[in-house]
Amino acid sequence: MSTAIHRGTPSLQVNDSRGLAVRRIAYLRTVVGETPVALVTRQQYDVAGRLVTQWDPRLTVAAQTDMHNLSGEPLFSHHVDGGRTVRLIGLARETLQVWDGRGTRLRYEYNSQQRLIAVHERAAGEPEQTTERIFFGGSSPEATSRNACGRVIEHLDPAGQLTISGYDLNGQPLTETRRFLNTSSTPHWTPDPEDNEPQLEPERFATSHTYDAIGASLSRLDARSHLQSMTYNVAGQLSNIALQPARQPQTVVYHSPSYNAHGQLESQTYGNGTVDTATYDPADGRVVELKTQSATGQTLQHSRYTYDQMGNVLKIVDLTFTPRHFANRRITNSQDFRYDSLRRLIYASGCEAQVDPGHPGLPDLSPIDDSLLRNYSQNFSYNANGGMTLLSHHSDHPGQSKTLEMVIDPQSNRALSKDGGEPDFANSFDRCGNQILLQRGGQPLLYNLRNQLLRCTTVARVLPAESDHEQFDYGADGKRLRVLRTTLAKNAALIAQIRHLPGLELHDETDQALEVIVIDAAPRPIRCLYWARGNPGIEDYQVRYSHGDHLGSCNLETGMSGLLISRERFHAFGTTASWASRSVVEADYKTVRYSGKKMDASGMYCYGLRYYAPWLRHWIGPDPLGNVDGLNRYLMVRNNPMNFVDEQGAMMTPPPLSPGQVAINVPSTSSSRRSSIESSTAQAPDTPALVNNPGENPPGKLPPKPEQSWGEWGKGMALAAVNSRVGLALLPVGTSSPANAAIASTVLTLTAQITLNAAFFNPGWSPPGTWDPAGDGALPPADVTQGINRAFTLANASITAAGTVAGMILGPVVGGYVDELRGTKAKAEKKSQAGKWIDTIDRLIAEQSLLDEVTVKAQTSLREQVLEVEASTGITWQTMGMLEKITRLRPENISESNASSRRGSISSQSSGGAFQRKGINRIPLRKTNGIR
Repeated sequence: MSTAIHRGTPSLQVNDSRGLAVRRIAYLRTVVGETPVALVTRQQYDVAGRLVTQWDPRLTVAAQTDMHNLSGEPLFSHHVDGGRTVRLIGLARETLQVWDGRGTRLRYEYNSQQRLIAVHERAAGEPEQTTERIFFGGSSPEATSRNACGRVIEHLDPAGQLTISGYDLNGQPLTETRRFLNTSSTPHWTPDPEDNEPQLEPERFATSHTYDAIGASLSRLDARSHLQSMTYNVAGQLSNIALQPARQPQTVVYHSPSYNAHGQLESQTYGNGTVDTATYDPADGRVVELKTQSATGQTLQHSRYTYDQMGNVLKIVDLTFTPRHFANRRITNSQDFRYDSLRRLIYASGCEAQVDPGHPGLPDLSPIDDSLLRNYSQNFSYNANGGMTLLSHHSDHPGQSKTLEMVIDPQSNRALSKDGGEPDFANSFDRCGNQILLQRGGQPLLYNLRNQLLRCTTVARVLPAESDHEQFDYGADGKRLRVLRTTLAKNAALIAQIRHLPGLELHDETDQALEVIVIDAAPRPIRCLYWARGNPGIEDYQVRYSHGDHLGSCNLETGMSGLLISRERFHAFGTTASWASRSVVEADYKTVRYSGKKMDASGMYCYGLRYYAPWLRHWIGPDPLGNVDGLNRYLMVRNNPMNFVDEQGAMMTPPPLSPGQVAINVPSTSSSRRSSIESSTAQAPDTPALVNNPGENPPGKLPPKPEQSWGEWGKGMALAAVNSRVGLALLPVGTSSPANAAIASTVLTLTAQITLNAAFFNPGWSPPGTWDPAGDGALPPADVTQGINRAFTLANASITAAGTVAGMILGPVVGGYVDELRGTKAKAEKKSQAGKWIDTIDRLIAEQSLLDEVTVKAQTSLREQVLEVEASTGITWQTMGMLEKITRLRPENISESNASSRRGSISSQSSGGAFQRKGINRIPLRKTNGIR
């Protein structure tokens, strides 16, 4: 991308006298040479420095309004996208009740130790239901023997029941058992287990885990007795994965990975012999080449990446595709991208098959034949707040070019397609911002009381009861655990069910039962398909390996023999550009697609916490984490899908192969960090000399310090002078103090008097008879002597008064320069910078809290950054709260399953007793994640 598009487009921030950002200005330019447009985001704070109102660059009304109590907890929030939220806060800052714009109330019940023991939900005009009850081990001998004291042992959630029978020394679960609801309705849990039993299915799905001494997973035995085993190298990096299915011999499905010095994966070998390799730029760590080769040496995928100076992907060249010509046009083998000055994608091009990018779902399957591909290009336009207003798709396939125009609600960021007339925002979204119609006039969407998609109509019929639909059940952490798919065929309803368990998916249909073993420890998904009954005509046992791009998308699938099963290309925002396979039956069982996510029958991708509609290029609901990605809560990765991903539908992150994913980076100016950086420039005897261009330096090295200029030398000398003992005595205190004015006045007056007496005749220093050396020594007349003395005295008094006044004026100015040299202003600026650090650290904490496993290194790094902020600003409630959040990031990593979420494990470290039952003492567990 030309640097001209960024010329004259700085990012500006205006702070008030407290160092709080009240204006942020971004300059938008989409065409080189045009005048940039200033986009202003405004913020308002209360007297306590709390953010209370925010305005985006587009809307005239406030985008976000907040009210807080005296302790700083939010009581009321209103966002133009997410609607209204009201909270009732307790004396211990615990959330007691929450109301949203639909009239839904969530009530949280705590015990005497302030642990959450139940969650009650009530829809407007409906009776209250208890959808969660949480219990944890007490201090009985049995609980002690299982290391379950103070840890969760049972969690009744909206999807069913999760029981954890024991923990290892690191607090990770050894065995967890899941039971599902026997109905699709919302459960109502009571403290009595006998009352809850009729709501649960009799079948139990148990998963067992083993770990090493540092908590890394060594094995997992799933609910169908399929065993996964992992080994690691001396650096703690994954080195081998073996799978032993219940009725098959053990197979190594992943082995021989190699890593570079930065921990980035350079090569990996799968069980079918295919090898994935990645090449990185030594200067910045960005991936520049991805390659997949079969066991026979055939190149299946070979992509080369080009970036601009901002790190945006400019070009991806497919070296396995030979450019050809058709109808006097060259079919390109590359994808090209352009961005505006805000890093938003405005142009994308590549090649595609016969598809409809404005239609949900997959295109028709085609054979693996590159001659069917044609060129396409896409142009994107956005409004001032990032909402996409226009997509122009041009294709060389006849009749495939089209324009998608989106209409943005004048009072919010909610968007609908203009196809078919003017959109009806009032009847297309609920009061919490959830889209309730997927297509104009059809496909209703129904949400539960937690704003999670509960039901999606895939085929609408005259009678709603006869419509095809999908229904979803979620666990306490928001992850989807079960899918019920109902299809009407020949006056009979066919029901298909998918259950998501740790490392296992169970697909049950009328005439088929499929077990899918999910090996998620590998960098790329490995899925093993085993048909218990109803084989569709292919092997009963299949292992499928995924190979993809830098975003984690599954572009290729290979089988156990290493042969290619399917190939899929994607447009920039996730719609399928081409889909080809060697077999229609095999292609039907591909589920992992764009960004490593699964596509539902509706055409939407389930990201965990939200659903993404790729043909609309935005989410169907507002961000559950609030404004972490900006005031427009519907944007997909801020309209930069080639350089960012969203792992769980809540926050944009760098792609898996990005250098930003190797370590946590928080800006710092501490002396210890500076010294460590400076020490890294020390050269070994055989190390080549460093040069000023970072790209020409050896990997991991910094360029040499430039030579010191005269100005820098003079500033250093002045700094040494004012910080010396004499300087501290002459100018002891701050910028506007009376002492500086008095000192400056004295110095100026003395200087002026000395200059006057040295340059001019002082009649008071000599007798009048000596005034004229050529005279006879006689005294001048009285009027002469008096006039001369009068003139000198007046001049002296005038100079003294002028020096005093000048000192009063220049004293603070001089003091300001001195203070700047001494670092007083630098400290104030450092405190302002600390505010930016706090925002960055808060973002990283939220990002880490979404991960299934947080490393000790990440936790330690975040804690060190908070301590550095405290060194600049002092200890505050905000930094204390951040340290508490960091401590809770890694208390106990229960498992990847739903109810073993961090939500339960964080607060399960405390012990106590409230409810007692047979066997293990059970005490309600506090749930922290998602409440405050």
